[in-house]
Amino acid sequence: MKKEIIINSTNEDTRIALVENGKLVEIFVERPDNERMVGDIYKGRIRRVVKGMQAAFINIGFEQDAFLHFSDMGDEVNQLFADIDVEMIESKQKQSDIDPPDLLRNGQEINVQIIKEPIITKGPRVTTELTLPGRFMVLAPNQNRVGVSRKISSIQERKRLRTLARKIRPKNFGIIVRTVAEHKDEATLKTDLQKLMKTWRKVQTEMKKSQPPKLIFKDLGMASSVIRDLFTDSDIISLHVPLTDETKGIINKETISTMKDGVIIINTARGKLINEGDLADALKSGKVSYAGLDVFESEPPKDSPLLECDNVLFTPHLGAQTYENMDRITEIVIEIISEFAKKHG
Repeated sequence: MKKEIIINSTNEDTRIALVENGKLVEIFVERPDNERMVGDIYKGRIRRVVKGMQAAFINIGFEQDAFLHFSDMGDEVNQLFADIDVEMIESKQKQSDIDPPDLLRNGQEINVQIIKEPIITKGPRVTTELTLPGRFMVLAPNQNRVGVSRKISSIQERKRLRTLARKIRPKNFGIIVRTVAEHKDEATLKTDLQKLMKTWRKVQTEMKKSQPPKLIFKDLGMASSVIRDLFTDSDIISLHVPLTDETKGIINKETISTMKDGVIIINTARGKLINEGDLADALKSGKVSYAGLDVFESEPPKDSPLLECDNVLFTPHLGAQTYENMDRITEIVIEIISEFAKKHG
């Protein structure tokens, strides 16, 4: 299957089209004033507790306060508050006997994560059960549960992944295995887990030193998340991507790791879109079988680590700035790569 990602970014919005075998299958649009917020973690301050509504309103820096319903509060008080009243906790017979909503006080600092976007006059809905999404799993700090996506149809495969998750799960962390983890081995899942643990340590550091209201963690931007979540089973990935803050370094070790082994990468706008060292490593290991890269000059830069690779092709600039000729550009590069592959076996 040939998949193409076409990104058009302007001051007004970012549009991403996903094309499979020449047909448009999905389109994503993100505007600066409507940027995706679900998954963002904030350190906030409780504005007021309304027990009659079973909820609290949290100042996280938005025009409208965030809404925290008591049902969206976890049982673990350790991750809820930035300034837990230790004496209050110790006054109870057991910490597990504490109902977290009973600890809420006006003016208190609290860590929350957005689970629903704000709409019109309502602020975002938040939870205190924090999670961090990875490529193959979701990490749930201060929880003790293991879950596997029900979209994995094989009962045996779900059982295998559940066993693996239990084996590698750190103490006091929950793991939810995602659909794309199907048939992945232990080493792959461990690598993803290590990245998530590293991210969590950074989040903890920010929580301790930041003053509310403050954004603590933001998930990948739309372009990066599209590659992370959708480019898993493609034989050929063709990118037509302008350079923006969002797409800078979009082809790197992390995004390459999510791709199918032996994938062919075609990019019509080289430059800073690619971490050339990471792509070179992938070409040498065979993770990426071939790469076709468009260049503006007749020859690639002399200091490029990609020059050490036998399975990378630099093609002269083909005028990829106009979208009308994208299909032909991709066809040309595929033809060149096919001929190159035949010669080199």
